[in-house]
Amino acid sequence: DKIRSWLIEAGTARLAGLLGIDVDALGPDLLESVDFGGKAEAEIDEAIEFAFQLGGLLGDNGKLETAANLYRFALKHRQQKLGTEHPDCWQMVRALSFLLSKTGDFAEAEDILRKAIPGLERFLSGQGKRAATQEHDTHLTMLLDM
Repeated sequence: DKIRSWLIEAGTARLAGLLGIDVDALGPDLLESVDFGGKAEAEIDEAIEFAFQLGGLLGDNGKLETAANLYRFALKHRQQKLGTEHPDCWQMVRALSFLLSKTGDFAEAEDILRKAIPGLERFLSGQGKRAATQEHDTHLTMLLDM
């Protein structure tokens, strides 16, 4: 538990430095104000990954709203960089939808998953892989049954 607390504290400080904002006050409006202008691509990638990983830690520690905001931020910027059909974005979609289902926001969780299905299927169709989509279908079915 001490290690987790330290990781959250260190991760929050690092992300605040990368983004130039107060992560504790993080909300949807603050996320929209983040400007990566002038930052190196490696720094942007690091900020996106830190946001995603910190979101997971915060979600595990019950800070679900802040975690969801970090996931949304990471997903938005990862999709802008890689495109909505990239597999790295799929991991973030799954994490965000699962977190939202934990908060009881099943409508947004379902919406995010449903929007991701067509792009994921297009991406996977060229590779002949249906397993990841089947895993998605199982997660979506679970949400719809709640």
